[in-house]
Amino acid sequence: MPEPKPYPAPPIVGAVIELLMSSPLTDRESTRHVKAFKSVYDQYAETGEVDIQVQIQPGVVIPTVSASRPIHSFSNSDQTIFFRIESRKFHWSILPPYQGWESFEQRVVADLGRLTKKTGMPKLDRIGVRYTNRIDVLASDVASNVFPYEEYLSVNLELPPLLDPHSGYAWRIEKPFFEGAAGATVVSSTVPPELPGTIGVLLDTDVYVTSNLPTDAESLIERLRELRKLKNEIFEACITDKARASFQ
Repeated sequence: MPEPKPYPAPPIVGAVIELLMSSPLTDRESTRHVKAFKSVYDQYAETGEVDIQVQIQPGVVIPTVSASRPIHSFSNSDQTIFFRIESRKFHWSILPPYQGWESFEQRVVADLGRLTKKTGMPKLDRIGVRYTNRIDVLASDVASNVFPYEEYLSVNLELPPLLDPHSGYAWRIEKPFFEGAAGATVVSSTVPPELPGTIGVLLDTDVYVTSNLPTDAESLIERLRELRKLKNEIFEACITDKARASFQ
């Protein structure tokens, strides 16, 4: 039975599942994966990334450019579901409209089946689940450009009178969970409005594990579910009933 959605209109603007491998894929492994997924996704593109270091000496600048690392990007026809293969990373991301965790999990389970069939379960260094939410805060006074974001979030900055009222903010919190077995990074900031008479408030939650990592696909999915549950608990702890009402 499908899991019920907690909100009719969740404010999710991006969802990510990422696996960081202990060692890079070989050229043969990468080629096999790319071939397998070209028939699964509607679109494919290959790009690359490099590292650039600049050494500055008196009268001379010496740049050093690393070899290009390929990035293989796959997506569905409407560009809302993405899967990326890098030398040490498998990365899934979903854009709105968000269809729920069940749909996202099914995509990852299916892709993991293809990955492990080709090369087996890789040794992992990190697994993570990250969700970015955007809350549209209504202005309490449009003329004065006042947006009471503190009424939507339970985490707020206590400012001296000199800095309040203000036109924007940003904060970042990092915390270990489960006796250090997992961790979370929570970031919030104001962003330019998309709707008249509002300001955007981002709440970005990244939960991850870097030790005692799963060694098979079934255990990996179970761990991802645990991280998603923790992500939901953090999100609910960071918002108020006024924010919840705006998601209805």
